[in-house]
Amino acid sequence: MEKKGIKPFKFMECAVIPIATGIKAQNLRELQTGLTQIPDSSIYFHFWGRMLRPHISE
Repeated sequence: MEKKGIKPFKFMECAVIPIATGIKAQNLRELQTGLTQIPDSSIYFHFWGRMLRPHISE
């Protein structure tokens, strides 16, 4: 049951990720398990990569 005023956690994903990795997650437990199956360097790159790459602000 959801507490009043608290929104449920939503994880937005890209449809390409399960195709590239073969790893799918339907809930947080499956996401946690999936994260243990991929290299830490991949998580780091995809989390910080966009912020570390040079880009032009509009």
